[in-house]
Amino acid sequence: MSGRGETSAPEAVHGVVGDATTSVDDMIMDDGEKPPLNPQDICNTIEILIRQQKCQRAREDFLRLFANIHEALQRLR
Repeated sequence: MSGRGETSAPEAVHGVVGDATTSVDDMIMDDGEKPPLNPQDICNTIEILIRQQKCQRAREDFLRLFANIHEALQRLR
């Protein structure tokens, strides 16, 4: 959330709110439902993943999803 009780555009598109209730499975989408990547969405996702790793000790999931983000960024170049 944006912190003011409203949902930002990336959250609305992805259906992900970066709080303690967000699970890694909530962020995994099939290829057909993935919207185009933009830098702000990538930053928001990384912030959520970092918070999750700290809260849930989900290191393996964090690293797997971070690797997926890195791979997607490489394809954009």
